[in-house]
Amino acid sequence: MAASVCIFTRSAPRHSGRALGGFERTHREPAQISNTMKIILSLATVALGLTAQAGILAGPIVNPLNGHSYYLLSQNTWSNAETEAVTLGGHLATIRNEDENRWVFSTFGSYGGALWIGLTDRQKVFQFIWTSGEPVSYTNWGGGQPDNGNGVEFYTHMLPRGHYAAGQWNDYANAQTVLAAQFPLYGVAEILPAASVRLPLLVTSEMRESAALANPSTATTTGPQLHAFTAIELSWSSETNRLYRVQWTPSLDPPEWTTLEPILSGTGTNVSVFDSTRQHPRGFYRVQIVQ
Repeated sequence: MAASVCIFTRSAPRHSGRALGGFERTHREPAQISNTMKIILSLATVALGLTAQAGILAGPIVNPLNGHSYYLLSQNTWSNAETEAVTLGGHLATIRNEDENRWVFSTFGSYGGALWIGLTDRQKVFQFIWTSGEPVSYTNWGGGQPDNGNGVEFYTHMLPRGHYAAGQWNDYANAQTVLAAQFPLYGVAEILPAASVRLPLLVTSEMRESAALANPSTATTTGPQLHAFTAIELSWSSETNRLYRVQWTPSLDPPEWTTLEPILSGTGTNVSVFDSTRQHPRGFYRVQIVQ
């Protein structure tokens, strides 16, 4: 059995009528709400024209689950945050599964704000797409969301810490604060590596050194030259009722094997784990059947 290794260098300004679709409401007459929204939307239009580009608050930080680099951008609208993410070489973050959602929120949620991600339905309401172009295979909406409140909520953010649905998603308008507490909205930019490399790796139940060199300087590459924020994806065809262990060593003379991931259960399909070459710029990998 063989394994392959890959290296891959919503918000109008706050008003008392409705701060967040489905989460906060106060009672107002319809005419009051209509007049208030007209004023707010006019102010939002002016504000968007004056807002500067987003800056970087933190990063790059490599997610060990996928090898991608992430930046936390300064408080801004969704549109400006996405523009800044593109200038960095990526987009606002795509969330592909629960593990990525948990990692993004745990890494950047402590900065005290809500987090813009790259999901939007601005082209067609309730037909959400990722700005990265990837398919929508996972969502984590809060209760009652998305609801396109007031007809202007086309952009997605993670709700902030302190909210009862913290880490879940809400659609919102193109603004810089959210909720009655005026939490700032920070963009999370995700940068995918650009080059790829494949190395052979054998799955074995023996303790012998069945390993492959993982060194960008000696591997065959395609695309731009590999750089510090590359990741290695180790994938193999797994069997059900099998347990696998992935290990790394900086040298084979003598080897000092370190387990990179918890023990993984086979699924009968391809299984992958990632390792960052920022932490391990040179070394050897192996996959073992442990049960």
